[in-house]
Amino acid sequence: MKNRTLVPILTLALAALTPAALAAQAAAAPTDFAQLTQRVSRALHAQPHHRRLIGVSQLLVRGAGHIGSKDTHLALFDLPGEASPSERAQLNAVLAAALTPPWQLLEHRTARYGEKETWIFARPEGARVTTVVCLLERGQATLVMANADPQAVLDSLQGEGIILWGNKSVVRGLWGGLGDGSGFGPGIAFATPAGVINMVQVHGSAQVTFENYLKTTLGFRFDPTGGNLQTYSLDLTGRYQVSPNEDFFGLGPTSPAQRAMYDLQERGLRLTFGVRPAQALSFGVGEDYSGTRVFGGREGGFANAQAIFATSAIPGLARGANLLSTFGYFQLDTRDFPLSPHRGVYLRLSASDNNGTGHSNFGYWHYQADARGYLPLTEFSDGLAWRGLSIWNVAKPGEQVPFFDLARLGDSSLLRGYRPYRFYGLNAVASSLEYRHYFSDDFGAFLFGDIGQVYDVRSQLTRSNMRHTWGAGLLFNDNRRKTFFKLYFGITPDEGHRWFLTLGPTF
Repeated sequence: MKNRTLVPILTLALAALTPAALAAQAAAAPTDFAQLTQRVSRALHAQPHHRRLIGVSQLLVRGAGHIGSKDTHLALFDLPGEASPSERAQLNAVLAAALTPPWQLLEHRTARYGEKETWIFARPEGARVTTVVCLLERGQATLVMANADPQAVLDSLQGEGIILWGNKSVVRGLWGGLGDGSGFGPGIAFATPAGVINMVQVHGSAQVTFENYLKTTLGFRFDPTGGNLQTYSLDLTGRYQVSPNEDFFGLGPTSPAQRAMYDLQERGLRLTFGVRPAQALSFGVGEDYSGTRVFGGREGGFANAQAIFATSAIPGLARGANLLSTFGYFQLDTRDFPLSPHRGVYLRLSASDNNGTGHSNFGYWHYQADARGYLPLTEFSDGLAWRGLSIWNVAKPGEQVPFFDLARLGDSSLLRGYRPYRFYGLNAVASSLEYRHYFSDDFGAFLFGDIGQVYDVRSQLTRSNMRHTWGAGLLFNDNRRKTFFKLYFGITPDEGHRWFLTLGPTF
């Protein structure tokens, strides 16, 4: 009797509790942007609102149709100042609790002085990706949810590109150089998200400098596993590049400082299968075809390399080379800000088997190891940066290495102070050490010392052949902790000094 009485009582209790349980579950795991916005609002003690937007944000909203449209959701929060530590901690907890698997936290970073904090989440949906980005800045917080690539959303919010929401393509403006001595110039790059055209992402770029350097690419990328390119990718990219005024001083560690010029034009096609099992780890293999032609340099006042060097003694100088290569690489990258790091490590190892096509006598193995480390001396302001680089080319029996694929030293990142590509050789070893001090998140200064040399045989790697340079300069970052440009000088013990104005980081 007691059991029969208890059953309806429990049934009524469960019926009463079920709506509350479901409501609690919905509150614990919000499924739409409105619920997420409410939680962020409570964490920051600020109400979301809509206001007139300008610049890239206006383009973003205009392309979406309106805030809260099907593909794009945007909420803005005005704050009285910087968020308090407790508000930051609560916001972090809210995002972590709300965006649980299948959501993935791709990145959580804080600017050097803590004035900006960024969270990036992504949720794979077959060939599509839904992204949530939260930006917390002094006086404002921005929350965005969009059906687009995570980097595309972040770039659009911070002025790196324009998201064309009609087809979800991304177009970015480019500005900078195409190598040392190339000068600066404009360009564009674009990419469609995977899945727009039969699971294929289309990407490309075009850039030209005021020194007539040119580079164009066009490629197709897709995930052979049917995923969203987060872990696996198969990429086929064609390229065309013109470098009309490349420096050449001869071969070996003791080549004289007699500057000559050559014109390099290259067409190529590369197929790469890449795997990224973790955020900081990637590796891959592939095939590459390169057709390179060499002509006399066009810059007035300097000798034509083909005229003053014996082309028979410089492999590839007379006509260039056509090469077919099989390659592989491994990369580890734990840097906090890859384009202006303060802590972390970077390691890239690569190897390739290169063979000339037709009746050429080119054939060699190429190996390269590039290691970088960043040690913070204080939490934000001071740090050391180190780079070590080794390059080896091993010619196959009876075959040669074309001179434009030799190890080269002397540029804006190694042996700074010498002319670009001052030294050519089969192999090279080099190292750089920098002390960096930031006066603010946007502005800093650095001191550096470089050492290194090329060599064809081990006996040439001596103290007398080793070159060293030193110098100092200023660096300027943009609002994404990306080094925008550097102004510095490098001093050599035997060939004077040079001033540099470069876009982008040194290393």
